[in-house]
Amino acid sequence: MDMASVRVAVEWGYKEVKQVFPALDYKRKMKINECPVGLLYKVAVLLWNVRCCTYAGQTSEFFDCPAPSAERYLSLP
Repeated sequence: MDMASVRVAVEWGYKEVKQVFPALDYKRKMKINECPVGLLYKVAVLLWNVRCCTYAGQTSEFFDCPAPSAERYLSLP
């Protein structure tokens, strides 16, 4: 597996988050100092990761790495 294919596989996650949460890709609304852009993206990624724990994601299938359960993912260390 070469580095380009790994990079593309990781970029799938960014693409899928933007598809599920299209408001994050709306450039006129996502302006720094007008809304908490970083916080919104972090929450979207957290929710996306929980979804990937429940349903297999494209990236985990590519790397043949099953996701943990949602309970384990959300548990505090």
